[in-house]
Amino acid sequence: MLSKVVEENDDATVQQLLNRVDELKAEINKQGGRESTNEQGELAELRRKIREFQEQAEAESIKDVDITGATIIRSQLSGLAQVQFDTVIIDEASQIPVPLGILGMVNAKKWVVVGDHNQLQPVLKTIKTKSGSPPANASLFSFLRNRYDIERWLEYHYRSHEDIIGFAKSHIYDDRITVADLCPRGVDWDPEVDDMPAASAVAEGPPVTFVDVNGEQTWRQRYGAAVNDDEVEVVGSIVQAL
Repeated sequence: MLSKVVEENDDATVQQLLNRVDELKAEINKQGGRESTNEQGELAELRRKIREFQEQAEAESIKDVDITGATIIRSQLSGLAQVQFDTVIIDEASQIPVPLGILGMVNAKKWVVVGDHNQLQPVLKTIKTKSGSPPANASLFSFLRNRYDIERWLEYHYRSHEDIIGFAKSHIYDDRITVADLCPRGVDWDPEVDDMPAASAVAEGPPVTFVDVNGEQTWRQRYGAAVNDDEVEVVGSIVQAL
């Protein structure tokens, strides 16, 4: 963290600046905020110098490490913006709009863009489509994937029960996913749950359960999305049962 870098900085000038700022703040508090114009200007100048040292400390520190992690916005602030990296890896790129993604790309000549065009897309409130979904090339991932034939498919799934990923594997990914051997398989449960309340059936049932909710979906302009109040009640009861 940048604050820790600055606090542990042995540079005497930085420490003098920080001490002087503390002294001025203490004096200002004593005066009840009625500081003079000179003191205001001095404090502003000290803050400006501190920001410069912070940016320099951050840039120099980053040059000595193998991997740096940051949000995309943060990559263009302070010392990070001064560093040219060998490679930028952008994760969850299917949720990132193209302009925002470019911010993460400008500090390197090589990029690895990781994402899944079948999962969540960017939220673009300024673009309206008939389906309510964003355009096909809205995300950085989809834009590059559709423009260049250079994708690499990560085919092995390591996270969840075979039945859970199995639905997505069959219905979304055209069986291109291979479930790793370390994933759990099978389940012991009583299929005679016809008379059992839905919440209990889900809590005690198999890894994947579909609950039929006989409720009407309505469009809420305020949310810009569909809402089903009956589904909300069912989800609440299931969560309580779990």
